Amino acid sequence: VVPFLNDKSNILGTLVAVVAHPKSVDKIPDKFVAQLKYTSLCVNSSSIFMYTANVCCGGKWGGHSSDENNPYGSSGRGGVGDIYALRNIERTVLYGPSLTATPLLDLAKPTPPILLDILHAVSVSKTAGAATMKILLILIVALIHTIVPNVLLEAVFGAKALKPYGGPF
Repeated sequence: VVPFLNDKSNILGTLVAVVAHPKSVDKIPDKFVAQLKYTSLCVNSSSIFMYTANVCCGGKWGGHSSDENNPYGSSGRGGVGDIYALRNIERTVLYGPSLTATPLLDLAKPTPPILLDILHAVSVSKTAGAATMKILLILIVALIHTIVPNVLLEAVFGAKALKPYGGPF
């Protein structure tokens, strides 16, 4: 796998490589990681997280040093990030969780209505203060919507409401 990925007549570019290993990141040998000629390597993670980590947290994003003599010149020269001005950074490796673990964000499930309401409030607000006030109002309404029906139903009928915030009426 490593020779194929490093042969730039097969795959252009040296910015980032994404390696997916289904069981555990502990099973990917360091030798494999060290031999890859990419500046950024994502193990069980998306490259967008790597770019963010590099630019904001001190990693390096740019063409691998081996790409400077590449006749294709596919990844450019230099890099961004490296906010600590470290010398001789060869690569940044970002390890994600095991692919058998439950994902933090499951795009196969519908987004909770309260989150959609908050995202909408933030996107239409002209200032951070207005967005904050709208978010607080959404949270207060959701809390009242959850507590009041339950208290009334329990007091009057001795039953609890099962309807969540944003659920069908």
